[in-house]
Formats: sequence, structure tokens, C-alpha cells
Amino acid sequence: MVSDKFSNVVIRLSVTSISLSAKLCNKLDEIKYEKGFSSRSEVVKDALKTYLSE
Repeated sequence: MVSDKFSNVVIRLSVTSISLSAKLCNKLDEIKYEKGFSSRSEVVKDALKTYLSE
């Protein structure tokens, strides 16, 4: 588990590792820069939240 501290709030996150093709990594990078995400992880988290909420 990883803990982030933000405004006296501790958020516990699980770390998951995935392997992706270079093509998918490049697409993640494109989305990251186009949408202003801070990392590939943020892109993946946003995509999963969207997918799982449908």
C-alpha cells in the first residue's frame, strides 16, 4: 500500500503493475499530454473509473 497525505487526509492506494505494448504506452503518453494528466497512472485510473462506472 502507498499512502498519500493531502490536507491531513491519508489515502491508501494499492499498487498494481501491468505490462503494455509500446503502442499502448505511446497512446497513454498522447492522452497524458493532451488532457494534462501528471502521469500514465493518472490516465489509467481515470479510464478505469470511467469504464467501471458505466
